[in-house]
Amino acid sequence: MMVNNDFCILLIDDDPSINYLNKLIIEKADIHANVCDRTQADEALSQLSEGIINPNLILLDINMPTMNGWQFLEKYHELPEESRKSKVIILSSSINPSDKEKASQSSVILDFYSKPLSIANVKEIRETLLNEN
Repeated sequence: MMVNNDFCILLIDDDPSINYLNKLIIEKADIHANVCDRTQADEALSQLSEGIINPNLILLDINMPTMNGWQFLEKYHELPEESRKSKVIILSSSINPSDKEKASQSSVILDFYSKPLSIANVKEIRETLLNEN
């Protein structure tokens, strides 16, 4: 089990079916969290800046139309400190080694996982977060 129901996870992926599947996987992993999702990174960014959503963790796709994951992270770094308290994990279908390298160089990104998310991934993420606190 994770912290409690006050723990919030934000899924940002342009594919609603992936977000739905990830919600189910998080639930099956017995992670007790509020999970919300956005299919547009710019919408998520706007809601973060306005305080509408305040997740503890963001699972972020890289390859999305309009605003990709890297563009999201650039804008995320520009938000006021109180709006960027989330830990970020890249969850992507990208097989480009430069994406993993770029992710490893960011102070905000905890890890990089390949899609699809698995129960084992969720348990690893939980351990990472518990060790961060």
